[in-house]
Amino acid sequence: MTLNDIIIVVTAFVTLIIGALAKKFVWKKSKYIPYQNLIIGLLVGIIAYFTGTIDNLVSALITGCASTLAAGGLYDAGKVGKKDGK
Repeated sequence: MTLNDIIIVVTAFVTLIIGALAKKFVWKKSKYIPYQNLIIGLLVGIIAYFTGTIDNLVSALITGCASTLAAGGLYDAGKVGKKDGK
């Protein structure tokens, strides 16, 4: 596993935790959570670029945003079954 893979996995878990806390404690409205995830992804992309993990800035930003937005979607997908009473 490369350092790039580790950053993606850690970013996904951090995003899941922050998204769950934002929904539980309602410090932000749920509709703003994707924007929160996008900001986290941009920050992770910038960190990955400046640490030398990813050499291309655009690639770093896309990787960070994709991992955080995917984590938010994974959290929401897990909640779908609970809404239906299953």
